[in-house]
Amino acid sequence: MIDALYRASNAGVEIDLVVRGICCLRPGVSGLSENIRVKSIVGRFLEHGRIVCFGNGQRLPSPQAKLFISSADWMPRNFDWRVEALVPIENETVHRQVLDEIMVSNLRDTAQSWRLEADGNYIREPAGSDAFSAHTYS
Repeated sequence: MIDALYRASNAGVEIDLVVRGICCLRPGVSGLSENIRVKSIVGRFLEHGRIVCFGNGQRLPSPQAKLFISSADWMPRNFDWRVEALVPIENETVHRQVLDEIMVSNLRDTAQSWRLEADGNYIREPAGSDAFSAHTYS
């Protein structure tokens, strides 16, 4: 999966990953992953969505986006030892809600976000008094 993301980055695809825990991919490496950004949102609760969103040639958010929900984290044990599902979100209302209320809020979060650097270290995003929190957004 990481190699496929690297190939997409090298083809010019902009990739934003919101990863809850460990991430073995290295973003921002020249000639490999300069079009990939990784953030982790760490809050009080462990729950998190397993959502995959493709712009489908459009900037996000877009009604043309392809959205999917997944049954598992993208880890080798889940790919290699289990049967997992990636299911499209086709209902227009649910599509809009997931894209606008979950995906956009995760990308906007500055209150509890950490950015993964090319060297594998996470740097805390600056959170001012007006920081946006995806966990408290309603």
